Amino acid sequence: MQAVLPTVRLRKLVAALRKHREATGLSITKAARQLGWSTAKLSRIESGTNRPKPTDVEKIMELYGVPSPERDALLALSRETDRRGWWTAFDPLFGSSFMALEDEAVAITSWEAMLVPGLLQTEEYAAAVISRAAALGVDQAEVARRQAEVARRVEARMHRTLLLRGSSPRFHALLGEAVIRQQVGGAEAMRRQLAELWSAACQPHITIQIVPFSHPGHLGLDGSVTLFTFDDDDPELDVAHVEGQAGPVYLESAYAVGRARATLADVASAAMSPDASREMLAGLANA
Repeated sequence: MQAVLPTVRLRKLVAALRKHREATGLSITKAARQLGWSTAKLSRIESGTNRPKPTDVEKIMELYGVPSPERDALLALSRETDRRGWWTAFDPLFGSSFMALEDEAVAITSWEAMLVPGLLQTEEYAAAVISRAAALGVDQAEVARRQAEVARRVEARMHRTLLLRGSSPRFHALLGEAVIRQQVGGAEAMRRQLAELWSAACQPHITIQIVPFSHPGHLGLDGSVTLFTFDDDDPELDVAHVEGQAGPVYLESAYAVGRARATLADVASAAMSPDASREMLAGLANA
């Protein structure tokens, strides 16, 4: 089972606490001793394994001499680390980690070789993808039994698309040409999906680039990659999500996230320009 990541709010909080400790020159052992705690307790707080109580955060900030208004902001953040997101209403249809990262990011960069990203799918397209997956390896009676679950999954996916209705997050979608050529749901459903992609690509906070079949290769051939950015000035908070044959994996280390970032940059360099990609989408949608 995929481990659930600490919430973005918790990751921001513990990163700030760790930086303040390091600024004081205190080791975890020395800081824990002055707090009257075990080293293990402070270590679990800094790693995000344990969610600190607001009283613990206040005690830590007092030791480190964190001034206001940052002190007040971190204390407020500590009270929000376990805030429930909209996706919890759909548990256990999908894991909460991806939804939480998606919901709190200021920028998302995604590479998909075969499918339209969930954030950009129309209801028809989503239903076609989800129904096909639900029918895999089961008989017709079981398919019928699963229809309610399929409808619920489609509803959840459509709820995700609401994220891009505002001006944030910035979304950069890198799509293999197969994504826009495969007639998922039939020709008419795909034409409407292409029109939706073109419309999205015209929004100032959404960029879509197509990687043409003619390109000889790039670093994204191993599978899909998504990079979540939470603070443009603090890349240490970035998280990457990759899909492979073993399933989804979340990457948090600087090295692993750096590799994901390099992969996406290489895919982007292989892609058509945003303008040329919009023209291709318009042509296919109107074909």
